Amino acid sequence: MRQGVLTQQLLPAPVVLEADGNYLADNLEHATVQIPVYAQMAANQLVRMIWDGRRENNQHYVHTEDWIVDADRVGEPIDFVVLAEHIAPLNKGLLMVRYRVFDFETDWHESDQLDLDVGRPDLVLPPPLVDEAMEGRLDPVGLTSATVRVAIYDGMLVGQKVYLECLRTGGGGSYLGDIEVAALTDLTFELPVEFIIPAISQNILFRYWVVEPGVRTRHSRFLSLWIRLQTLELQLPCVSQATAGQLDPLQALSGVIVKVRYPHMTVQENIILHWTGSATGSTISEPLRGDPRGEVEFTLAPELVGANIGPGLRTVQVRYDVERLGGGAQRSPLLSLDLRPLTGLAQPAVAGVTGTTLDLDRVTGNPLVSIVQWDFACAGQRVWLRCHGTTLNGDADVIELSSAAEVNEGEAANGLSRAIARNRLLLLRDNSELRVEFKVSFARTQQEADAVTFPLHRLTLRTGLSIAPELLVLNGSAIRVTKNWQQTRDFSANTSQRQPTGGRPPYTYVAGDPEIAAVDQQGKVTGMGNGTTTITVRDADQRSVAYTVQVSNIRWLNVDELSTSYATGLQLMQSRGGSPVQAADEALLLGHYAQPFPSLMRRYFFMFTNGQCPGAERVYEVGSANTFRCNSRTTNAGGWFLTNTRPAN
Repeated sequence: MRQGVLTQQLLPAPVVLEADGNYLADNLEHATVQIPVYAQMAANQLVRMIWDGRRENNQHYVHTEDWIVDADRVGEPIDFVVLAEHIAPLNKGLLMVRYRVFDFETDWHESDQLDLDVGRPDLVLPPPLVDEAMEGRLDPVGLTSATVRVAIYDGMLVGQKVYLECLRTGGGGSYLGDIEVAALTDLTFELPVEFIIPAISQNILFRYWVVEPGVRTRHSRFLSLWIRLQTLELQLPCVSQATAGQLDPLQALSGVIVKVRYPHMTVQENIILHWTGSATGSTISEPLRGDPRGEVEFTLAPELVGANIGPGLRTVQVRYDVERLGGGAQRSPLLSLDLRPLTGLAQPAVAGVTGTTLDLDRVTGNPLVSIVQWDFACAGQRVWLRCHGTTLNGDADVIELSSAAEVNEGEAANGLSRAIARNRLLLLRDNSELRVEFKVSFARTQQEADAVTFPLHRLTLRTGLSIAPELLVLNGSAIRVTKNWQQTRDFSANTSQRQPTGGRPPYTYVAGDPEIAAVDQQGKVTGMGNGTTTITVRDADQRSVAYTVQVSNIRWLNVDELSTSYATGLQLMQSRGGSPVQAADEALLLGHYAQPFPSLMRRYFFMFTNGQCPGAERVYEVGSANTFRCNSRTTNAGGWFLTNTRPAN
C-alpha cells in the first residue's frame, strides 16, 4: 500500500445507529457504526473504522476495524459492529468516530468526525431562566419572543459553546439555538412566540449544555413552564346608535357601529362579531385584529338592521369571540338589543281619489294603488297589498293585489304599484268604505304574522250605477206549457233577483230575449227557454249596466190532441225528437201548475212510458179523475211528451 496523502475534502461522517442524539448508552451489547455511501467508493478499497475514545479519567482508548469493499457491494452502506467490550470502558467519557478509505492506487481519504458522549449525561448545571415567566407559567400574549437566560455557571470560559434546547411536550416540536461564550456574562436566547403559541395549555421544557473540545459535555437541569393565556375581562359590546338597550331603526339608516372594548387587547387576538337575529338579518363578521389601545369597531350594513324589523319589539343578540393565537376562543357577555318597530311609514295612495272618495264615475280604467319607497326596502322582502270592502249583498270582501309577493330590485329602489281591477270594485256596494292595506315582511319570510302593517288608507267608494257583472246561471229543471195553465210557484234554480247600486232610481229592467229569460221591474229573472241573453238595467239618467243570463234544463210540454192511438202518438213524439213524461216530470207538473189542468180536449193522454205500469201504459185522465194512472195501450188517447224547444202549436 502506497504512502497516502490526506485529501482536503472530508468524507461524510459515520453514523452510530444506536446513538440518541449525541449520546451513546454505555450498557449496549453492541453498537453499529454505519459508513455512508461516499462519492469515490470502488471495489477493493480498504475502509478503516476508527473508534477513538477518552475514558472518564481522560485516558486514551482506540479501537479500529477494517473492511474490504466487494465489487457487488459498491454503492451500499458499510456496517461495523462494535462489541460491548469497546463501549463500557468509555462510560462517562467521550467518543470520536471516524473512518479512512485506502484505494491502494492514489491517496487515502479521511472522513468527518462523529462526537458522542458515552453513558447518561450528568445534569450538573443550573436550569435556564425565562425572563417573562411568573410562578412557573408563561403567557405569550403581547410577546414577539421570550428571553431565555443562561446565567453565569461554574467553569464558564470564553470559547465554550452553549446550546439551548426547548421541547414542546404536547404536540411535539423543538427549538435549538447556540451561542459561543465571548465574555463571562449571562447569555440570552430569544425564543420566537411562534414556537410558544402551539404549546398553549401544555408545557415547554428548557435545557442547555456546554461543549468544549476534549471535555465531556456538561448539561443543565430542566426548566418546565406551563404555557397559558391570561383570562381576558371581556365587556359587553356597545351599539353606538342604541339607547338603553334599544335601537330605533331610523337611527340606523346608514347601518350601525358596534364597538368592542376590553383591557389588555393585543394584536395577537382576532375578534369576531356575532349579530344574531332573523335568518336574513344575522351575520358573523370577518375577524378584526385586536388594537393595543383596547378598542375596535365593526360597521354593519343597514340591511342587517332592516331584516330584523317586525310588527313589535324584536331582539338581536350581539356578542363577540376573541380568538387568541394558538389558543381557543373566549366569548364575550351577550347583549340583547331590542329593535323598535319602524315608524314614519307612509300609507298607500290610490290614483283618482278626491279627498277621501274614490268615485269610479270620475276614474277611467283600473285605479292604481302606489306605495312610495319605504325605509330599509330591499329586494327579496315579501309584501301583502289588499283592499277590504263590502259586497252588494253586505258581505265583507277582500281584493287581493299581492300576497307574499317578492319585491324586486326596481320596486325596492322606487316603490311599487298595483292596479285594482275595476270590475272587482263594481261588485262592491256604492257609498261603502274601502280600506287599502299594505304589509311588508322585512325578514323576507312568507309568514304574514312577521309583516309590518303600514297605515291603512280609508276611502269612501262610489261605484256609480253598477250591478254584479258575473254570469247568472239558471239551470234548474223546469217544464213550460203553451196551454193557459196557471203556474203556482217558481221552479227551483230557475229564477234569481239581481239589483243595481248607485245611479239615480227608479231603475228599469229589459231582457234582450224574453223567450230565454224574462225580467220584472224588481230585477227578478226567470228562465223561459234554453240559451243565453242579456239583462240591461237603466237608471233615471239613462245610464245603463248589463249582465248575461244563461238558461238551461228548460223543457216544453207538447200536448197532442189529434192522435187516436198509442202508435200514432208515439210516431209524432219521435218525429219531433221528444222524450216521454217520466215520474219526475209528473211531479214537476203537479207541483208547479194548478189542477185540474185546463183546456184539454181529450179524455186520455199517453205518457209513452210504462215504468210505473207493468203490462199497461201511463196516462193522464181528464174529467172527474184528473190524475196520472195506468191504462191499456189500446185506449183511444192523445199524447204528452217533452221537447227542449217550444212547440209550434
